[in-house]
Amino acid sequence: MLTAAESTTGVTEKGSGNEAAAPPPAPAGRLSTRRRFDAGLDAVRDDLIRMGETAARMVTDAVTALTTADLDLARAVIERDGSVNALDAEVEERVLTLLATQQPLAIDLRFLAMALKIVSDLERICDHAVNIARTALRLTAAGVAYAPLIDLPRLSEAAVRLVRASVTAFAHRDAEAARAALSLDDELDVLYKEAQRDLRALLPEDPQRVVLVSHLLFVTHYLERIGDHAANLAERLEFIETGTPLPTRGDA
Repeated sequence: MLTAAESTTGVTEKGSGNEAAAPPPAPAGRLSTRRRFDAGLDAVRDDLIRMGETAARMVTDAVTALTTADLDLARAVIERDGSVNALDAEVEERVLTLLATQQPLAIDLRFLAMALKIVSDLERICDHAVNIARTALRLTAAGVAYAPLIDLPRLSEAAVRLVRASVTAFAHRDAEAARAALSLDDELDVLYKEAQRDLRALLPEDPQRVVLVSHLLFVTHYLERIGDHAANLAERLEFIETGTPLPTRGDA
């Protein structure tokens, strides 16, 4: 039976403590909106990872096509560019939709803003792979056989290693791994300068190979640019995760 005091206050002794009331559950609509947003972010991230893996494979295949005169493989690399461009457009549309409908903040906003730049870097890597594949076709059309005038596979492997390291760091949101990947760009720059120097030295010594040397100068430049775009990806991850951009590599 309630005491008079309990009757007056309407509170029992059991309920008169100082326990904090449980917060009301979030509205179902808000949870649903957040889940849709998270799913959209995951879809963008998955597409970028898939695009990065495709880019690395295209570079490897393009250099293999060049060094082995595999024209079918060269054409396959070129044909793959269409699907990359389609994925590029799909990612951009998905990002713009999320920005317009969800009004993201902080790390989510940084991720979406950088996703537009990352997809551009990956698309350019694929474009350079296509350029290398086209070089294989041009040399064959000109009747020029490939010769190992420089260690092109080593330069290519360094570029692909940098692409894969940057994509892996992005996939795991690992800013430390992204910083480590930038050291691979320094290694690639050294190999590129050596290759350019050796090729330019051949021009006056072996005029008969001027066509091959000229094409290989372009190929080494494509690989160096591939490395720069991959390094951009690593730098953008640092900004996404910390909000603090790395200093440009030229300022270091």
